[in-house]
Amino acid sequence: MSLFRNIKTRLIRLLRSVKRSVIPGFEGLTVFEVSSFFWNGMKNGALTMRASAIAYNFFLAVFPAIIVLFTLIPYIPVENFQRELMNLLHDLMPANVYDAVETTIQEIITRKRNDLLSFGFVLALFFATGGIAALVNSFNASYHNIENRTWLKRQLVSIVLIFIFCILISISIILIIFSGMVIDFLQAEEILTNKFLIALLHNGKWLIILIFTFFSISSLYYLAPAKRKEFKFITPGSILASFFIILTSVGFSAYINNFGQYNKFYGSIGTLIAFLIWLFINSLVLLIGFELNASINNARKTKNRPVLKTPQHH
Repeated sequence: MSLFRNIKTRLIRLLRSVKRSVIPGFEGLTVFEVSSFFWNGMKNGALTMRASAIAYNFFLAVFPAIIVLFTLIPYIPVENFQRELMNLLHDLMPANVYDAVETTIQEIITRKRNDLLSFGFVLALFFATGGIAALVNSFNASYHNIENRTWLKRQLVSIVLIFIFCILISISIILIIFSGMVIDFLQAEEILTNKFLIALLHNGKWLIILIFTFFSISSLYYLAPAKRKEFKFITPGSILASFFIILTSVGFSAYINNFGQYNKFYGSIGTLIAFLIWLFINSLVLLIGFELNASINNARKTKNRPVLKTPQHH
């Protein structure tokens, strides 16, 4: 009985400490105050249905988006830019998914196509915004938010986000290339000789990828909501989503590459199934991060709302 009482007492203390604990970024709110809103958003927000819609729209938008992004890449005067970008995609995507799209990507990025920078480019841009537009619509269909913008405004926001992502991708690749050149120079001059340190610095590209992912998601969470003024740029949701997108992408790729049997069971269509699952998982992570931000915002507004006192009759 004494053991049971000790466990019960410790659980009560733990619950009380959780009720009082404040996590940085929660704007002075306790975990308990935010958790009720977050739970309602997770339970009533139809997350899996919205994630499925986003994954489907991203699947339709992925090749137009590749055309938009990769058509511009041959015009960037940075040596080995294309090769590093392909290496980056290879690291993030499951091997069979990467193999399926590699030929198409190589065809686009290694040849300058002036015709794609005219009507075809504009058309590709229009279809590429479909994936981002699906995210914008899904964020504003949240349990905590209601969309109140016109279709044109949502499309403009989607186009702005597409170009922001292109710029961030370009900066990230340039940083990866530049850091590699610096490491090679330090090795050649025998300034850097420790093999462990060299390997650690070469793997520093994952830090660059994490920073790129964080700024991309932060831009998405900041610009996508209809009530943008209520959200900050750096948020707990963007930190959470950035970490889990890298984790799930690497983890899912490792699983598919080593244990996945999609190709054996489904043949070549297994690649599409794996790609859709990968998109679905990342879409779900993005929605969970946004729900966390929306929950913090709603908990803050509820806490700051003045309580109306009922008049007392004597």
